Amino acid sequence: MNFKLNDCHRDISNEELLADVKRVTQKLSKNTPIQKEYKAAGEKYGTNTFQRHFAVGILY
Repeated sequence: MNFKLNDCHRDISNEELLADVKRVTQKLSKNTPIQKEYKAAGEKYGTNTFQRHFAVGILY
């Protein structure tokens, strides 16, 4: 069995991540969505991506 790394969403910029949060906040009419809301709103990136990228616990 061969393992192939999925390059999808590699090297995501701060701007791309923040633009997706902005899109979700506008969709929900809410300033700061929690993880559950972000996931339910059809997020483009997983919440772990934000945690790894910014090395902080946002969207809790």
